[in-house]
Amino acid sequence: TTTMRLLLGLLRPSSGQVSVLGCDPVRFGNEVRGRTGTVLEPCGLYERMSAWENLDYHGRIWHTPVQDRKARAQELLEQMRLWDRRNEIVSEWGRGLKQRLCIARSLFHRPSLVLMDEPNAGLDSTTIDEIYEYLGHLVANCGMTILLATNNLSVAESTCHSVTILNQGRVLASGRTDQIRAL
Repeated sequence: TTTMRLLLGLLRPSSGQVSVLGCDPVRFGNEVRGRTGTVLEPCGLYERMSAWENLDYHGRIWHTPVQDRKARAQELLEQMRLWDRRNEIVSEWGRGLKQRLCIARSLFHRPSLVLMDEPNAGLDSTTIDEIYEYLGHLVANCGMTILLATNNLSVAESTCHSVTILNQGRVLASGRTDQIRAL
């Protein structure tokens, strides 16, 4: 979580430097955050709005034209299996449904980089598999980079191209998953 906040320019590093998408996030935080999608805790959904209204509002923030906004909202709600619940007020939902909407929102503006802090929290294993398959598609076909923070090593191993293990801000190991496993 601390690393994510550093990458977004929400915290200053106590030492060293951070560069995200070629920018110093402390000096150019708005630019970094404008090109980044996030799934953080708390998620920051508008609880008194519906799923559709949350995505529509997010699209307005990104100045997405109305027709593109509608199409993108429908595409993501369908992908996250939320289309049939699009008009329900988010406060009535459980954690898993909210998490799926948070993931949809993080992808709405087609960011270059998506930072995900424990995105599978509250999700069942089938949904996790579907979401990671979709994220893999975005990485392979859309040039998106996803930084996933997780304590679940099996998720990291099955999902990530490379892994870095941190402990109290220090890198313990870094490399491809097969390299890490061999240590």
